Amino acid sequence: MKNRFLSIRKVLLHTVVLLAMMQILLGAAWAVLNLGRLPGFRETEELLQIADTMTTDEYVGILYPVFIRIAGLLEKLFHVPYYGFLYLLQLAVGCYALLKVLEGFRYRFWMALAVMTIPTVNQLFLAVLPQSLAASALLLCLCHCRKGDLPKGAVCWLLAGLLLPEYFLFCAVIFVVCLIGCGLRESRVWSRTFVKGIIGMLSVCLLAGVVNGFAVERYSRGRMARTPEAAILQRFVWPHFSDTYYFWRNEIKEVFTEDDMVEISRYPEGPMYQFGPELERVYGLDTARDYYLGMARITLRIRTKEVLKDVGRDFIQYAFPPVALVNNLRGRGVSYSGWNYGHMLGENGKLTQCYVFYACNAFLAVLLLVCCCGILSFAAGKGEKIGKRKKSDSLVLSLLLLSLGLTLWYTLSGAGIQDYKNVMPVSMAWGILMAEPFFGRKEGA
Repeated sequence: MKNRFLSIRKVLLHTVVLLAMMQILLGAAWAVLNLGRLPGFRETEELLQIADTMTTDEYVGILYPVFIRIAGLLEKLFHVPYYGFLYLLQLAVGCYALLKVLEGFRYRFWMALAVMTIPTVNQLFLAVLPQSLAASALLLCLCHCRKGDLPKGAVCWLLAGLLLPEYFLFCAVIFVVCLIGCGLRESRVWSRTFVKGIIGMLSVCLLAGVVNGFAVERYSRGRMARTPEAAILQRFVWPHFSDTYYFWRNEIKEVFTEDDMVEISRYPEGPMYQFGPELERVYGLDTARDYYLGMARITLRIRTKEVLKDVGRDFIQYAFPPVALVNNLRGRGVSYSGWNYGHMLGENGKLTQCYVFYACNAFLAVLLLVCCCGILSFAAGKGEKIGKRKKSDSLVLSLLLLSLGLTLWYTLSGAGIQDYKNVMPVSMAWGILMAEPFFGRKEGA
């Protein structure tokens, strides 16, 4: 019976390999055909404007516009479109980051290719957006900090935060947890590793403060100030601005009519670009923040069921991006997936359609096969000793916690419209986690 279980497990393993190879082929073909194309994301237009002025706000990092400006100079020298240089940089850094994370695994190059060809990942490597470089820097920060190389982790922390401001927080949590772990492992409290970590943390805070002091100017992009109260307003009040208008304070009604609230409720950007900036201009930031909290409390009391349903839906969609993409393209859920997919189609619509639907359904199939293999391994009594799986289990736990943190952040900070571009590291983590049971670490690694 044991041999029979193991034989079935081997067949399932070969099935996973075939599914992964087909995804790699389709993903590589799609990437080659799209290397010379620039998707028309709205965020790309804004980044190009920031690259000209070198002034941003709290929502957009300054480092990616710097890369755009450098790529523009290379375009003049080599007569190659600037985005071609950015694509090559993003692909190279992404591959390097995955190979570092997968260090010690069998077939890590093929594992990295399988992760990079997940559609929600592959698309962002070939777009003028900071998400791919930020995700790579985040994974490198996690990798270096887990190994105790805190100075390199600090460098990745700084780079990730300058690419996407919210990544300052994610990397800070990773860094501090690993710093405390190093302090507990060392026999001396003020060990060399611990001191290097403290110096790295202070350096990141200092450099980030200097860079942001020169480049960040609040309201320069027409958005409301980035505060916890602003995030709460967008998450819990939109799209209920109009149907709860009767309960707002008179001070708010003096600035906005009910028709204004209807217009603000039509688009998820309404609170950020219309409601917030005007309220903060009239009453000042501190007073506006109090109003935001009051509006959120009222909406939660009146629209409890709708708000909780929206939050739960977004959490599931952010937690499983490939699955959410398929469901969204079939008309289920609320998200930017259709908009993103439209940019992905380009001139190769048939290939893109085949690639996306195959890869996303293969994701579900592999997830099911992983569960089956786990059951069969348990039934056959085939398990590794705890010592042999310690490093692998540590990586799995780290990726799961990172994915949970990202999912919670974007679920609670958005305006009720899921966007898989925000959780590229979650898509990458799922690829690694599903491949790990089949292509575990080498003996002694």
